[in-house]
Amino acid sequence: MNKQHIVNATNALILIGVGLFSYFSNETRPLSALIAPLVGFILLSSSSGLKSGNKHIGHLVAAITLLFAIACIVQFTLSLDFPDEIARSRRLFSFGIMSISNLLATVYYVRRFIWIKRNINN
Repeated sequence: MNKQHIVNATNALILIGVGLFSYFSNETRPLSALIAPLVGFILLSSSSGLKSGNKHIGHLVAAITLLFAIACIVQFTLSLDFPDEIARSRRLFSFGIMSISNLLATVYYVRRFIWIKRNINN
């Protein structure tokens, strides 16, 4: 069964929600906090292509998700030394949730690609 579009939409909604939480919970309203919602909207807009089984969109979504997971992990580790305790907690929460969500989605995509490849060859 093709559930890529559901996994993608769930991950995208998490990115949008957590990114907007991070933006509005920060008094300075940094524009960089809107990167996650932007990536989420891009991923969400690709859900229909995933549902139809478009391989190119599937690979693009997997690549974007993996790259954003890496970026979130890097930001999570950089946040460990953040001087402001409230900002550090907010950053660790936000980047932690987004890292986990993106990594789980990436694992699903890769496992699905492997499953498809094995079934084509059999």
